[in-house]
Amino acid sequence: MLQGLVKTTRHLVGVPLVALSLIATGAVGVGASPATASTPEQLCTPQGGVSGSLTVTGWVNEDKTYDADALAELPQTTVADTYRSGSGTTSRNYTGVDLWRLLDLPTSSSGIGSYLKPNLPGPQAPAAQHNDVTRYAVMVTASDCFQALYSMTEISPFFGGKPVVVATSQGAYNPDDLTPVTDSLGNGGFARISNPMDLRGSRRISNIVEIRVIQAPAESNTRPAGAQECAGEPLPS
Repeated sequence: MLQGLVKTTRHLVGVPLVALSLIATGAVGVGASPATASTPEQLCTPQGGVSGSLTVTGWVNEDKTYDADALAELPQTTVADTYRSGSGTTSRNYTGVDLWRLLDLPTSSSGIGSYLKPNLPGPQAPAAQHNDVTRYAVMVTASDCFQALYSMTEISPFFGGKPVVVATSQGAYNPDDLTPVTDSLGNGGFARISNPMDLRGSRRISNIVEIRVIQAPAESNTRPAGAQECAGEPLPS
């Protein structure tokens, strides 16, 4: 279904980047990060505005901040994206960085790679859980505090492989020509999400300010009642 709709290239045609943000509004307990989670008020206002950078934070080994130049150094992907919003339909090509690349997810395994923190302790502790990436999500927050959630398996190239792109430029819609596009995002500001798989535009956030990696809630990391073993190994008491 994705054939002809996605193309990855090695360099980008410079244009601002998306400030991807993941904040759980008032829900720090859901996948609380090692550091104190930021509040939406610290990142955004109802008035919004154009973002100039994005920070990847949360359940990661190191916070990283990207501006347009930093994103331009990463491999670029161009997608043809059409979706319904309001009473009309929007169709554009977008160029930017795959979200999974920003999170350094592995392409050939169901693990979490080296950038995400292991979600231990859990019922499988001290070993990593099989298919560990299934216990993570990503919250994207815009400068106007609008938020959207993606499961990590949606964007993992090993699982769903959805082309969720932090787009920094746009161009005329053409699914048969996926060369990089170079037009400004206009009202989309510094950067936005392009997600060709969603029929509706709701999760295509523009002016992103943060991307927060969220792990499974702590209350879910408990041994199931009556469980004797997990994946063939004794569970810790």
